[in-house]
Amino acid sequence: MRTTTLRSLALAAPGAVARFGPVALGGSRENLLRGIRSFAHSYVSAADIWVTNPGDNQAVNEFSVGQHAARIARVPAVAGVQAFQGGFLVLGNRRVWIIARPPGASREVLESEILQGNAPAAEARLSAPAPPAHAGGWIAVSKQIAEAHRVGVGGTLTLPTPSGNVRFRIAALTTNLAWPPGVIFIGTADYSHFWTTMAPTALGVNLRPGANPALARGAIARALGVAGGGRAGGRAGAQSGLAVATAATREASIDALTSEGLGQLQEISTLLLLAAIGAMVAALASSLRQRREWLAGLRLSGAEPGRLRRILALEAALMLGAGCLTGAVAGIYGEVVIDGFLRQVTGFPLASVLSGTRPLEVFVLVPALAIAIMAIPGWRASRVSPGLALENE
Repeated sequence: MRTTTLRSLALAAPGAVARFGPVALGGSRENLLRGIRSFAHSYVSAADIWVTNPGDNQAVNEFSVGQHAARIARVPAVAGVQAFQGGFLVLGNRRVWIIARPPGASREVLESEILQGNAPAAEARLSAPAPPAHAGGWIAVSKQIAEAHRVGVGGTLTLPTPSGNVRFRIAALTTNLAWPPGVIFIGTADYSHFWTTMAPTALGVNLRPGANPALARGAIARALGVAGGGRAGGRAGAQSGLAVATAATREASIDALTSEGLGQLQEISTLLLLAAIGAMVAALASSLRQRREWLAGLRLSGAEPGRLRRILALEAALMLGAGCLTGAVAGIYGEVVIDGFLRQVTGFPLASVLSGTRPLEVFVLVPALAIAIMAIPGWRASRVSPGLALENE
C-alpha cells in the first residue's frame, strides 16, 4: 500500500469529492426542515385544538364567530377559547404575514424564533394594548424587514394599517417563519383596533387537564356541525363552514407543506448520494482490474483467496475512509456556508449544524454501500488464476 501512492489517491479522491455534495446540500436541507418543524410545533402549541377555515394553515382568512365560541365552551373537555387574528399587509415590495395573538399565546413561538431581543419582555410588550394616542404599541418583526427599513430593537416601524399609517415600536427581531417576505407579530388588542375588525381568523381551544385531544376534537366538531366529526381532522358542514383539527394534525399539515416545497432538494441530494457511490465503485473496480496480475502473483506465492479478500477490504476501507473523512470536513464547512446564506439572506428558521446527523449518516452509508457492491467483484478478483502472473514472463 505504501508503494501505490497514486492508486491510493485515486481511491481516496472520489470519496472526498463525492462526500462533499451530499453532506453540504443534504445537511442544509435537513437543518432547514428541522428548523421549520421546530417553528411549526411552537406555532401550534398555543392551543390544543384549532378551529380555522379549511386549508388555512396561516390563519389569515376571517370568519364570523357567531355562536361558535359559545358552543365550543359548552363542550365538557374545554377549558377556554381564544380568538386569533391575522392577515397579509403590503409593506414596500413585501407581502408581509401579520400574526395577531392574544396575551401569552406568542411566548413559545417567540422563544424558538427570536434572533434579537428578550422573548419574555417582547411577549409582555405585545400583550399590552397601545396607548390611547395615534402611536401604536409594540410589534416583533422578521430581521430582514427590520434591516430593509434600517431599524432595530427599540426602534420604530410605520405600518400602513386600514386605519392609516401607524408607528409601532419593535420589541424583538425574529426569523421569517418560512414565509420569505417576512412576518410581523402583534397583539390582538392592537390588531383589532388599528385593523378595525374583531373577526377572528382562528379559534384556539385549550382543554382541561387529562382530556383526550382526539375525543375533544370530535365533540367540538359535532358541536359546530362538522362533517366527519369522528375523524382526527374533519371539514365543517353547512352549519359552520369551518375545520377542526388537533394541534398535532395542524403541525403535521404545516410540515407536509414545507417538505413538499423542499422535495426537489431531497431529489438532488439523493442523486448526489447515488453518484458518490457510483464514483467510488468505479474507482474500486478500476483498481481491481489493474491489479489482477499483482493479485495473481500473490496467489502464485501461496496466498489464499480469503487472505487476499481481507487485504482488498482493508485497503478499500482505509482509502475510502480517509477520502470520506476529508469530504466530510469540507462538506460540513459547505453546510455552514449554505446555512449562513439561508439565515442571513432569506431569514428562514434553521436548526444548528451540530444537531444534525446527516454527515455521520453519509460518512457511514456511502463507504459501506460501495464496499458491499464491490463484494462480488472483490471475491472474483481474489480467486484470480495464479497462471496469469506467468503470462508476461
